[in-house]
Amino acid sequence: MTNKEFAQWVYDAAKSLDIDPIFVTAQAALETGWGKSRIGKYNLFGITKGTWKGRTQLVKTREVHSTANYAYFAPEKVISVEALPSGRYRYIVMRLFRDYDTLEQCLEDYIAIFKKPHFAHAWGFRHDGAKFADAIQSGRMKYATDPKYNSILKSVMNTIKGYVNE
Repeated sequence: MTNKEFAQWVYDAAKSLDIDPIFVTAQAALETGWGKSRIGKYNLFGITKGTWKGRTQLVKTREVHSTANYAYFAPEKVISVEALPSGRYRYIVMRLFRDYDTLEQCLEDYIAIFKKPHFAHAWGFRHDGAKFADAIQSGRMKYATDPKYNSILKSVMNTIKGYVNE
């Protein structure tokens, strides 16, 4: 599947959601490398296990934290930690990710994450992708640990606009 085909596939499914479909498609592209690094067939957003009771996959990934001694619980584990010039730390870790049966199941779960209390401040911006991107990376709980996530996401949103048939 080409990047454009991937974008159109996600965008078409995301149009039924109560959120900017360009934002959704851009997040899926960013989180999966345009679909090439999905967790299973349908985890398009890097959604970790949390309280999920369904199938999971243990996958090597990167995280960024403000402390050199961030703990993960077995079977998740830290492989390495590298100090960054920003004073933060890049971790290579094994993390449990959700493994969905369908794209619709993933999208439903994805929207549920943004309806949780720690993203309540962002929900009002859900129809404006750029403002929503800013909001989910502000506050105590951020969507992603990468400090450059927001600027990269907005760049991908601009690419998506040229790919999809709105």
